[in-house]
Amino acid sequence: MKKITFLLLLTFSSFFCQAQFPAKHPELLLNKEVTIKPLSPTLQEYGYKSLHKTDEMKITEKAVKHSAVVGKTFKVMEVSPYEKYGATKFKIKLESAENGTYYYDYEPKYDFDYILEVIGGLELPADIYCADITTETDKFTSEIKSTSPYSEGVSFIKVNKDGKSKIYLAINETGSTVAVGKTGLTLLLENGKRIEKPSAPITAKVNSGYTGATGYVFSAFVELNAEDIKLLTENAITDNRLYIYDGTIKNGKKLQAYLNCLNK
Repeated sequence: MKKITFLLLLTFSSFFCQAQFPAKHPELLLNKEVTIKPLSPTLQEYGYKSLHKTDEMKITEKAVKHSAVVGKTFKVMEVSPYEKYGATKFKIKLESAENGTYYYDYEPKYDFDYILEVIGGLELPADIYCADITTETDKFTSEIKSTSPYSEGVSFIKVNKDGKSKIYLAINETGSTVAVGKTGLTLLLENGKRIEKPSAPITAKVNSGYTGATGYVFSAFVELNAEDIKLLTENAITDNRLYIYDGTIKNGKKLQAYLNCLNK
């Protein structure tokens, strides 16, 4: 686990305030007023499977209808940890005089499942995402590799060897048709600028990420230069393209945070 200095925490404090997902610290939501974010159009007919009307949160309960709670306001009254399949999850009690009481089965690992939006924003500790960075040292070469978790198909890797460091970007995108031997990576940033790597090799493999997955996964692994790092630490990624396959990044601030953690 990376050790973050106090100076680094101060440097990043204003940046992390922009992020909304509280990761392993949902207690930061206590007594906050929140609204329920809409599901993607393809999932709306199935409702909110992570919301429950009883505190037992049984998986056999009928999913809460999308139209019943989307956009409505609640207050976070309780945040309680519990163990499930050897991992820590949280039960969050949401209450409203007008909209009733619901229990949210909160998963601290996956921001793409997060359905709450704090009214007025949520201020997070500066090191909340830096704690996710893992560091390994090769006992034969003394090479030190620090890696951020994959989030929306993106990970950053910092390699330090012989006193010199390099930072790499690993990125995946899915597509429905196979393309072999292609090149080209483009990142769009929130400031309107872009990072282009037209010669970046693209690898392809069958999408076997989960049961029922179809199509192909396209991947690129590129070294970031100083200009790339400056742009990415100051601006969140909004979209990516690998060859002709496009994707939208919903939580670019989190990726920006990871790179800031590594770039010290």
